[in-house]
Amino acid sequence: MTVDATVKSALDAAELEYRHEAAGRFFVTLPGTKKLQTNCWLIVAEHALVVEAFVCRQPDEAHEEVYRYLLRRNGRLYGVHYSIDSTGDIYLVGRIGLHAVTADELDRVLGQVLEAADGDFNTLLEIGFRTAIRRRRCLLPADGWYEWRRDGDRKQPYFMTRPDGASLALAGIWETWHDPSAEEGAPPLVTCSVLTTEAVGPLTGVHERMPLALPAATWEAWLDPDRGEVAELLVPHRELVDSLELRPVSSAVNDVRNNGAELVAPVADPGDPVALDHASDPG
Repeated sequence: MTVDATVKSALDAAELEYRHEAAGRFFVTLPGTKKLQTNCWLIVAEHALVVEAFVCRQPDEAHEEVYRYLLRRNGRLYGVHYSIDSTGDIYLVGRIGLHAVTADELDRVLGQVLEAADGDFNTLLEIGFRTAIRRRRCLLPADGWYEWRRDGDRKQPYFMTRPDGASLALAGIWETWHDPSAEEGAPPLVTCSVLTTEAVGPLTGVHERMPLALPAATWEAWLDPDRGEVAELLVPHRELVDSLELRPVSSAVNDVRNNGAELVAPVADPGDPVALDHASDPG
């Protein structure tokens, strides 16, 4: 089997979203929680399969502290390491010898990419973007969000939403970024990130993390630019979580090419342990 075929087979078996851009080039989307997704290139070079995943843009501040953290993390990573490009953006990069490219090895390396990019994301925000958290907060309206519960080899997608169809407000931070390669006078790119927190209540039956959804009573405080300390708001709000519908939906949502109302339509999920977890949860 060729390296291309091995990579394609492994990605299909893992039910990962990807685009086969050309021979030897795969653009893979890894779903996360803290960092809602991590985009990763897999490129077949002459002697190795190159792995490259964007993690975070150049930090605003505390650069030395960020770099020390990345160096410490590098000593504990498998198959990849943190690297900084010429503009200061942070990547995970690695190489797998072509003779060593197997489904198991690819699964292990991509698992490490996801664990590092997703697991370190909030820490990188807290170190390198403290001012944004203190001064540049925002709310992102959303009908809901998807999460996947693993049950053996099967992954069941869920859509977390309000039963009445009202929008949720997800806590985020915003920033502006100037592309150094853009023409002079080009407008800045406005970017934002959704903050996450530990899952509580019925959501623990699906995943350990969740986006930080804020109840209406906290919106004014969260958006107040003169309020620097918001630690008490950066916690899961149990009453809001308990009001959500955890709706099993079609696995068609796994394919980025699909788009339509059918992706949020409920489907049967026999033996759903989430319902059991909710029923037995003492609150």
